[in-house]
Amino acid sequence: MYQRYMIWGGWLVCILALVGSSFATEVWHLMIAQGFLYGFGFLTMYYPLLNMLNEWFVARRGLAYGIL
Repeated sequence: MYQRYMIWGGWLVCILALVGSSFATEVWHLMIAQGFLYGFGFLTMYYPLLNMLNEWFVARRGLAYGIL
């Protein structure tokens, strides 16, 4: 249940970090936007996807990890 919200929330944080980094005027803005915010959003999105991958794919798990 919460996994779907984490995926959408992480995706939204990633998009906002990339949009925010396009308006950066100093280097530390980029470090915060692309370094911290994008990384946090990606991890928030990626871990539920890994968990869902283990549940959905049993026979072809190696192929699913390769594609992901």
